[in-house]
Amino acid sequence: MAIKRSMRYFPEIEQILSQAGVPSDFKYLCVAESNLAQVQSSAGASGFWQFMPQTAKEYDLRINDEIDERMHIEKSTRAACRLIKKNYAVFKDWINACASYNRGPGGLQNDLQEQEVEHFFDAEMNSETARYVFRIMAIKLILENPKQYGFDIAPKDCYPTIKTKSLRISKPIENLVTWAKNHGSSYKLVKLLNPWILSKKLSKKSIPCIIKLPVTSNQLRPIQSKK
Repeated sequence: MAIKRSMRYFPEIEQILSQAGVPSDFKYLCVAESNLAQVQSSAGASGFWQFMPQTAKEYDLRINDEIDERMHIEKSTRAACRLIKKNYAVFKDWINACASYNRGPGGLQNDLQEQEVEHFFDAEMNSETARYVFRIMAIKLILENPKQYGFDIAPKDCYPTIKTKSLRISKPIENLVTWAKNHGSSYKLVKLLNPWILSKKLSKKSIPCIIKLPVTSNQLRPIQSKK
């Protein structure tokens, strides 16, 4: 599933990482965190980058009963870049910045200082963090060479990118079902392209915002065979 989803989501994530000056390989951290799915952990972390509620607010991701921007791919990726770069500023090393995404910068600093080493690879870590960096490396190897590792997935079976248009919302929307129909779309497509929207309405507390809609709805319909 990660291989199939990566065709749809990696282009946007890679572009944001590049703009932020974060190595492209950090997209594999995103896969390790969520498998490129809008999942929620038992601890309350959510979205591609698995932000906890408090951390999300620190990085300007809005959360209320109508929206949860941890599931906004662009905004959450930009927030993750800020967090990764903050960790890099502490350690001056991308591997350590990667490990601290899981361990926390304070936890990693304590581990390194207690063991009188400077790098993740030289330190004895807890089992979760010890696996974390190597899981990301394994994901990189597999997704860059899937056939070599037994994953022979045809391009036609992967999820294609969806051409979208962006509509800036500056006034409350009382009913997103009606709004979507008035814009030649559907509530289902609004949810598919904007998973951060939780409600069927958007009040003043959730705007301004930008809603994406498909350029054409046909691109999301299954191809029907001709008899």
